Amino acid sequence: MNTETNPDVVLDTNVLVSAALSDGPPYEILSLAEERRIISVTSQPILAELRDVLTRDRLPFTDEQVTDLTAKVSTMSRVIDPDISLTVIDADPDDDKILETAVAGDVEYIVSGDAHLRDLTTHAGIEIYSPTQFLEEIPV
Repeated sequence: MNTETNPDVVLDTNVLVSAALSDGPPYEILSLAEERRIISVTSQPILAELRDVLTRDRLPFTDEQVTDLTAKVSTMSRVIDPDISLTVIDADPDDDKILETAVAGDVEYIVSGDAHLRDLTTHAGIEIYSPTQFLEEIPV
C-alpha cells in the first residue's frame, strides 16, 4: 500500500484497451497514471493479456501500436511478479490474475469494466470500481 497521497491502483486489461480506443473514463484514468496522480500497478500476466487482446483481428491496432501501448503501460507502472495464486472467480478464472496482482501489489483499488470483478465490490480490503465510479468517488 502506498503511504503517499496517490493511491495504488490495478487497471484491468479491459480498462487499458478501452483507454486506447476512446477518450472516456478509462482514458482519463490512464492519463492520471501517466501524470503519477495514481500509481498504476501491473504484472507480466496482465501485460501479456493486454498484448493478446490488442492483437485480435477485430481491434484496429498495428503491431507497432501494440508494442508501444504495452511498453507505455509497463514504463508508467510498478510491474510486480505476484507470488500468490488465487481461485476466486469461478465464472472467469482469467480474472483471478487481476486479484493476484492487486493483493501482491498491496493496492487500494482495482478499476475494471468486468462484471465478475465489480460484483465482488471488494477483495482482501481492496475496493473494486468501474472507471466511472473511480473518477466520481476517489479524489485524485
